[in-house]
Amino acid sequence: MLEVIAIATLIGAVAADQAEEPPRTSGLDLALQHLEQLKQRIVQAHGEQLDPDQDFYLADWSVPDEVIEWWNTTTNTRWLDTGTNRIAVRIPDGRVLKLALDPDGRASNLAELETWNSAQSDRQVLDFLVPIHAGNEHFILMDYAKPLGLELPDALDRRFRQRNQKWGDLLFQGRSRARDVPYFNWGIHQGRIRLLDYEAHP
Repeated sequence: MLEVIAIATLIGAVAADQAEEPPRTSGLDLALQHLEQLKQRIVQAHGEQLDPDQDFYLADWSVPDEVIEWWNTTTNTRWLDTGTNRIAVRIPDGRVLKLALDPDGRASNLAELETWNSAQSDRQVLDFLVPIHAGNEHFILMDYAKPLGLELPDALDRRFRQRNQKWGDLLFQGRSRARDVPYFNWGIHQGRIRLLDYEAHP
Protein backbone atom coordinates (compact mmCIF):
# COMPACT_ATOMS: atom_id res chain seq x y z
CA MET A 1 0.00 0.00 0.00
CA LEU A 2 2.66 2.51 1.04
CA GLU A 3 4.79 1.53 -1.95
CA VAL A 4 1.94 2.29 -4.36
CA ILE A 5 1.31 5.71 -2.83
CA ALA A 6 5.02 6.56 -2.78
CA ILE A 7 5.48 5.65 -6.43
CA ALA A 8 2.36 7.53 -7.41
CA THR A 9 3.83 10.77 -6.08
CA LEU A 10 6.72 10.42 -8.51
CA ILE A 11 4.51 10.68 -11.57
CA GLY A 12 7.19 12.19 -13.75
CA ALA A 13 9.65 9.35 -13.15
CA VAL A 14 8.17 7.04 -15.76
CA ALA A 15 5.72 9.50 -17.31
CA ALA A 16 5.13 10.16 -20.97
CA ASP A 17 7.86 12.38 -22.47
CA GLN A 18 5.82 15.57 -22.74
CA ALA A 19 3.54 14.98 -19.76
CA GLU A 20 3.57 17.12 -16.67
CA GLU A 21 2.44 16.12 -13.21
CA PRO A 22 -1.37 16.05 -13.36
CA PRO A 23 -3.55 18.00 -10.94
CA ARG A 24 -3.99 16.04 -7.72
CA THR A 25 -7.71 15.44 -8.09
CA SER A 26 -9.52 13.53 -5.39
CA GLY A 27 -10.36 10.81 -7.92
CA LEU A 28 -6.71 10.16 -8.74
CA ASP A 29 -5.55 10.21 -5.13
CA LEU A 30 -8.35 8.04 -3.79
CA ALA A 31 -8.09 5.51 -6.60
CA LEU A 32 -4.39 4.94 -5.92
CA GLN A 33 -4.95 4.73 -2.20
CA HIS A 34 -7.69 2.10 -2.48
CA LEU A 35 -6.13 -0.39 -4.90
CA GLU A 36 -5.13 -2.88 -2.22
CA GLN A 37 -8.52 -2.67 -0.56
CA LEU A 38 -10.14 -3.24 -3.95
CA LYS A 39 -8.22 -6.50 -4.37
CA GLN A 40 -9.25 -7.60 -0.88
CA ARG A 41 -12.92 -6.88 -1.55
CA ILE A 42 -12.86 -8.74 -4.86
CA VAL A 43 -11.40 -11.84 -3.23
CA GLN A 44 -13.63 -11.62 -0.14
CA ALA A 45 -16.72 -11.37 -2.36
CA HIS A 46 -15.87 -14.90 -3.50
CA GLY A 47 -15.58 -16.15 0.07
CA GLU A 48 -11.78 -16.17 0.18
CA GLN A 49 -8.97 -14.08 1.69
CA LEU A 50 -6.19 -12.27 -0.13
CA ASP A 51 -2.93 -14.16 0.30
CA PRO A 52 -0.08 -11.65 0.90
CA ASP A 53 2.47 -14.26 -0.18
CA GLN A 54 0.96 -14.75 -3.66
CA ASP A 55 0.49 -12.35 -6.54
CA PHE A 56 -3.10 -11.30 -7.19
CA TYR A 57 -4.20 -11.72 -10.82
CA LEU A 58 -7.35 -9.92 -11.90
CA ALA A 59 -8.07 -12.49 -14.63
CA ASP A 60 -8.68 -15.10 -11.91
CA TRP A 61 -11.66 -13.19 -10.47
CA SER A 62 -14.94 -11.62 -11.53
CA VAL A 63 -15.79 -8.25 -10.00
CA PRO A 64 -19.25 -8.21 -8.38
CA ASP A 65 -21.54 -5.21 -8.83
CA GLU A 66 -21.43 -4.41 -5.11
CA VAL A 67 -17.64 -4.04 -5.28
CA ILE A 68 -17.96 -1.68 -8.24
CA GLU A 69 -20.57 0.37 -6.36
CA TRP A 70 -18.27 0.55 -3.32
CA TRP A 71 -15.40 1.69 -5.53
CA ASN A 72 -17.40 4.43 -7.26
CA THR A 73 -18.65 5.84 -3.97
CA THR A 74 -15.35 5.60 -2.11
CA THR A 75 -13.01 6.96 -4.79
CA ASN A 76 -15.23 9.58 -6.45
CA THR A 77 -14.63 7.90 -9.82
CA ARG A 78 -16.84 5.95 -12.24
CA TRP A 79 -15.91 2.39 -13.14
CA LEU A 80 -15.82 2.05 -16.94
CA ASP A 81 -14.36 -1.34 -17.74
CA THR A 82 -12.72 -4.45 -16.30
CA GLY A 83 -9.86 -5.80 -18.39
CA THR A 84 -7.76 -8.90 -17.97
CA ASN A 85 -5.20 -7.16 -15.75
CA ARG A 86 -6.31 -3.52 -15.42
CA ILE A 87 -9.44 -1.54 -14.69
CA ALA A 88 -10.46 1.73 -16.35
CA VAL A 89 -12.22 4.43 -14.33
CA ARG A 90 -13.25 7.98 -15.10
CA ILE A 91 -12.16 10.70 -12.70
CA PRO A 92 -14.11 13.93 -11.97
CA ASP A 93 -12.30 16.04 -14.59
CA GLY A 94 -13.45 13.63 -17.32
CA ARG A 95 -10.17 11.88 -17.97
CA VAL A 96 -9.55 8.16 -17.60
CA LEU A 97 -7.32 6.23 -15.20
CA LYS A 98 -6.08 2.78 -16.16
CA LEU A 99 -5.09 1.06 -12.94
CA ALA A 100 -2.90 -2.04 -12.82
CA LEU A 101 -4.05 -4.67 -10.35
CA ASP A 102 -1.37 -7.29 -10.97
CA PRO A 103 2.11 -7.79 -12.49
CA ASP A 104 0.68 -8.21 -15.99
CA GLY A 105 -1.22 -4.95 -15.61
CA ARG A 106 1.93 -3.11 -14.60
CA ALA A 107 3.68 -4.48 -17.69
CA SER A 108 0.73 -3.35 -19.83
CA ASN A 109 0.93 0.19 -18.45
CA LEU A 110 4.64 0.45 -19.23
CA ALA A 111 4.07 -0.99 -22.70
CA GLU A 112 1.34 1.53 -23.43
CA LEU A 113 3.55 4.37 -22.25
CA GLU A 114 6.28 3.10 -24.56
CA THR A 115 3.89 3.19 -27.53
CA TRP A 116 2.88 6.77 -26.70
CA ASN A 117 6.44 7.97 -26.14
CA SER A 118 7.78 6.38 -29.31
CA ALA A 119 5.03 8.04 -31.37
CA GLN A 120 6.02 11.60 -30.45
CA SER A 121 8.21 11.97 -33.54
CA ASP A 122 5.63 10.56 -35.98
CA ARG A 123 2.54 12.72 -36.34
CA GLN A 124 0.69 10.14 -38.42
CA VAL A 125 1.03 7.48 -35.72
CA LEU A 126 0.26 10.02 -32.99
CA ASP A 127 -3.03 10.87 -34.70
CA PHE A 128 -4.22 7.32 -34.00
CA LEU A 129 -3.58 7.38 -30.24
CA VAL A 130 -5.78 8.81 -27.51
CA PRO A 131 -3.35 11.11 -25.63
CA ILE A 132 -1.68 10.02 -22.41
CA HIS A 133 -0.99 12.80 -19.89
CA ALA A 134 1.05 10.92 -17.28
CA GLY A 135 1.67 7.50 -15.88
CA ASN A 136 3.94 4.85 -14.47
CA GLU A 137 3.66 1.11 -13.99
CA HIS A 138 0.75 1.52 -11.57
CA PHE A 139 -1.50 3.90 -13.52
CA ILE A 140 -2.03 5.73 -16.79
CA LEU A 141 -3.90 9.04 -17.00
CA MET A 142 -5.33 9.69 -20.45
CA ASP A 143 -8.15 11.40 -22.31
CA TYR A 144 -11.56 9.78 -22.50
CA ALA A 145 -12.72 8.25 -25.78
CA LYS A 146 -16.20 6.86 -26.35
CA PRO A 147 -15.89 3.19 -27.38
CA LEU A 148 -17.30 2.24 -30.75
CA GLY A 149 -20.64 0.47 -30.54
CA LEU A 150 -21.22 -3.06 -31.70
CA GLU A 151 -23.26 -1.85 -34.66
CA LEU A 152 -22.02 1.25 -36.49
CA PRO A 153 -23.94 3.47 -38.90
CA ASP A 154 -22.78 2.92 -42.46
CA ALA A 155 -20.83 6.19 -42.65
CA LEU A 156 -19.01 5.56 -39.37
CA ASP A 157 -18.34 1.96 -40.35
CA ARG A 158 -16.64 3.14 -43.54
CA ARG A 159 -14.54 5.61 -41.57
CA PHE A 160 -13.51 2.89 -39.14
CA ARG A 161 -12.52 0.49 -41.92
CA GLN A 162 -10.39 3.20 -43.54
CA ARG A 163 -8.70 4.06 -40.26
CA ASN A 164 -8.13 0.42 -39.40
CA GLN A 165 -6.55 -0.19 -42.80
CA LYS A 166 -4.30 2.85 -42.41
CA TRP A 167 -3.23 1.70 -38.94
CA GLY A 168 -2.40 -1.71 -40.35
CA ASP A 169 -0.27 -0.04 -43.00
CA LEU A 170 1.66 1.92 -40.36
CA LEU A 171 2.30 -1.26 -38.37
CA PHE A 172 3.46 -3.06 -41.51
CA GLN A 173 5.90 -0.21 -42.17
CA GLY A 174 7.32 -0.64 -38.69
CA ARG A 175 6.35 2.86 -37.62
CA SER A 176 4.86 1.80 -34.31
CA ARG A 177 5.68 -0.95 -31.82
CA ALA A 178 2.01 -1.29 -30.91
CA ARG A 179 0.16 -4.52 -31.37
CA ASP A 180 -2.50 -5.10 -33.99
CA VAL A 181 -5.51 -4.16 -31.87
CA PRO A 182 -9.02 -5.65 -31.77
CA TYR A 183 -12.17 -3.72 -32.67
CA PHE A 184 -13.17 -2.98 -29.08
CA ASN A 185 -9.94 -1.00 -28.51
CA TRP A 186 -11.11 1.75 -30.86
CA GLY A 187 -13.15 4.79 -29.86
CA ILE A 188 -14.18 8.32 -30.79
CA HIS A 189 -11.93 11.09 -29.43
CA GLN A 190 -12.50 14.70 -30.46
CA GLY A 191 -14.36 13.55 -33.55
CA ARG A 192 -11.58 11.21 -34.69
CA ILE A 193 -11.50 7.41 -34.57
CA ARG A 194 -8.54 6.58 -32.35
CA LEU A 195 -7.09 3.78 -30.26
CA LEU A 196 -8.13 4.01 -26.63
CA ASP A 197 -6.05 0.98 -25.66
CA TYR A 198 -2.65 0.24 -27.17
CA GLU A 199 0.50 -1.59 -26.14
CA ALA A 200 3.99 -2.03 -27.52
CA HIS A 201 5.50 -5.39 -28.37
CA PRO A 202 8.07 -6.44 -25.75
